[in-house]
Amino acid sequence: MILQKASVTKALYETGAFAVVRVPTVERGCEIAEGLIRGGVHAMEISYTLPNAGEVIAGIKEKFGDQMIVGAGTVMEATTAWPSCPAPSSSLPT
Repeated sequence: MILQKASVTKALYETGAFAVVRVPTVERGCEIAEGLIRGGVHAMEISYTLPNAGEVIAGIKEKFGDQMIVGAGTVMEATTAWPSCPAPSSSLPT
C-alpha cells in the first residue's frame, strides 16, 4: 500500500515522534528502523547529508514496508529532492 498524505499525517500524529537519522550504510539504517519499530516509533527521516540517503530510504522501505514511514530530510535543492521521491519515501522531502 502506498501511503497517501492523509494517512501519513494520521500515522505521524498517532506516533507522536519521529527520528532524524544520518547513517553511513543501509544496514545501519535498517538496524535503527528495527529498534524504532520495537519501541513504538514508526516514522523516521533520513538526512540527505550523506550521498547514499536514497539507497538507505529504499532499503528501509524494502525491508519494513508500511511498518515504517520514511522521509527524506535536509534536502537543500531540487536536484536532491527529485531522486529522493522515487526511492520511494513515504513523505515529502523536508
